[in-house]
Amino acid sequence: ALALVARGRRVAVLTGPAEGPRGPVPYTVVEVPRFAPRELTAARGRLGPVRRWLLQWVPHAFGFKSVNAALVAWVVARPEPLWTMFHEVALPLGPGHPPAHRAAAIAHRAMAFALGRRSGRVLVSTPAWTRITGVPAARAEWFPVPANVALAEDTPRAREGRVVAHFGTYGAEIGARLREAVAVLVPALPGDVSLVLTGRGSRRFADALPEPLRGRVRATGGLPGAEVAAVLARATLALQPYPDGITTRRGSAMAALRVGTPLVTETGALSEGFWPRVPGVFLAEGEGGLARTALARLEAAAAPGLRGELRAFYARWLSIENTVRRLEGPADPRWSIEP
Repeated sequence: ALALVARGRRVAVLTGPAEGPRGPVPYTVVEVPRFAPRELTAARGRLGPVRRWLLQWVPHAFGFKSVNAALVAWVVARPEPLWTMFHEVALPLGPGHPPAHRAAAIAHRAMAFALGRRSGRVLVSTPAWTRITGVPAARAEWFPVPANVALAEDTPRAREGRVVAHFGTYGAEIGARLREAVAVLVPALPGDVSLVLTGRGSRRFADALPEPLRGRVRATGGLPGAEVAAVLARATLALQPYPDGITTRRGSAMAALRVGTPLVTETGALSEGFWPRVPGVFLAEGEGGLARTALARLEAAAAPGLRGELRAFYARWLSIENTVRRLEGPADPRWSIEP
């Protein structure tokens, strides 16, 4: 919204209730108590003329246990043009899941199909989502998720000592992979290197670590975006495990790349093919690979010019400026990242 306003666009954001006080913003914000047709219709009446809806789709973001079919029906029935950005699409669908999970996964796919068929432009945060939405590959456009930190241009670049950092929300799957990596990494780190955890849930995660590890680990808790950026900018490496592999939908990885911090991560079933060609993105392999790779790459991460290369790569392919430029241009399903 800020980037579009900076380019002279009128923007209104329809969103749920804020968790705390909102600061002043140069666009209209209309809150709804829940994403149900009656409340949405009332909110729509306060918006004035709408040239286009840009729906930011994550099934779990709209309540009703992630199956808000009424919201989809309301959006599909609107007369205004609709573009849909699929950040996430559906729960995995496969054997071994309980019936409620499978029912939700099927409903997610049906909702995505309805939205995709109705939308004039279909944007996906990673090309893997094209297979799940049912949208033909000739229509879906790849729109990486830009970083949601480092809004200030004066984010510090200087580092203080050597630090390995992680940024996230410490959910179950990523938290489990991070815990395994930390158990191997921290005892093996040189004495002048510490581990810093930032983001909501970091203190809870750190408090649950075994006692011998805690003295080498610092947790900041949740911080404003610019302060998270400062933590990452001071780090030697960012350690970012992802169960399904790094993709351009991972805002935490984008945050490290934006400030030029080399990244230790892993590829997986959803990873795009360009990652092995990005200087400063170190990909782990095998059992215990995250910890081994972080230890092995501490020196390489300090190579002259590497941080500048990462910032340049981010600016060219992943930045919010790239996003709005493409939004305002013609649809281009053939766009791809070529390091």
